[in-house]
Amino acid sequence: MDIEQIAIKYKKSESAVWRNFDKFEDKTRLKELLFKDINLVIDTTYFGRMIFRAHGVNLHYQQVGSETIAWLCKGLDVLDNLGYSYKSVTIDGRTGFINYLKMRYANTPLQYCQFHQKQTVKRYITNNPQTLCGVELKALMKDLLEHDYDSFNKKFEALKNKWNVFLKERNESGEYKHRRLRGAFHSLKKNMSHLFAYKAYESLKIPNTTNSCDGYFTHFKKRINRHCGLTKNRKIKLIEFIIKNSYLGTFLHIRPNF
Repeated sequence: MDIEQIAIKYKKSESAVWRNFDKFEDKTRLKELLFKDINLVIDTTYFGRMIFRAHGVNLHYQQVGSETIAWLCKGLDVLDNLGYSYKSVTIDGRTGFINYLKMRYANTPLQYCQFHQKQTVKRYITNNPQTLCGVELKALMKDLLEHDYDSFNKKFEALKNKWNVFLKERNESGEYKHRRLRGAFHSLKKNMSHLFAYKAYESLKIPNTTNSCDGYFTHFKKRINRHCGLTKNRKIKLIEFIIKNSYLGTFLHIRPNF
């Protein structure tokens, strides 16, 4: 339910609904899971919140200026103090994040988001690769979910070796001719060891993507964007409300006080 619908339901003007919203104080606390051994998913949204989520529930969030290890550490400290332990961590973050998590939780499987990996490769080679090497790499990525580490890495290495000379070609200035293709191969090689943790530890039921967050954010963004022209304070308040309630329907939990 959005502002227009609420205004119609209670026979009030939209400005009256907004005034009521401005007065509203959301004292909701984020839910805590009764079980503490969780499959953690971490992502940062377009509106500058780092979300820590597990099993469909937002466990912690924080406003961040940028994705830094310091912010990651701060959020994990909060969850650690709440008594959570981690069967796995799924992340789409930078290499520094992965290295930090490996150091902090040495025995915890890390899963790099397969969706983001596919998107990264697609950005490099586009939907319509102009070289046969790109076409074959696209076909390999299409079958990513069908593989485990060993089978995918075997095909990846074979493809890389097949096109090794081609990928090393340089122009008259001495620069690599196929830099975007090389970037795609480099990204896969860098993340390979963390792309298939969910297959290596099937009993842990590790999420292989951060889609728990991304799908939530997509609906979230649509709800926020429906209310164009929001003041900064109202937008922040609305974002905080939806996150804390893990809820996609705007305002349904607000009791009007006209």
